[in-house]
Amino acid sequence: MGLLDGGVAALFGEVFGEVFLPALVYGGSAAVTYDNKGTLRRNAPAARGCRIQVDSRTERWRAEPGFTAADVRVIILAASLEGTVEAGNIVEPLGGPYAGARFRLAAPIDRDPAGAGFTARGVQERTTGG
Repeated sequence: MGLLDGGVAALFGEVFGEVFLPALVYGGSAAVTYDNKGTLRRNAPAARGCRIQVDSRTERWRAEPGFTAADVRVIILAASLEGTVEAGNIVEPLGGPYAGARFRLAAPIDRDPAGAGFTARGVQERTTGG
């Protein structure tokens, strides 16, 4: 594998894998199945594991409509994730200061030229207290 055909992404995954925190990504295509009576069922997609970094917001995002002070920059290490991410997916860090928080990914979702990671604005999901 050369640097131009995925080698850089693999190298970043190897080098930075332990620096990024474990997380789960929710969302994507729902599986459609039929039960034994022929009823269509739409099953929620399974959570996918990945490694992320939660960082400060960019100036570009601060200027966008809907920006809030609670928004963060979420960097997802591509080598740690099966598939891709899209706007509307939820990311939940499993460690660090944001453990247990949930962030909905907002467009645009950028991919660096080397394919090492995805960068998106994370809008913190409100929790319902009881």
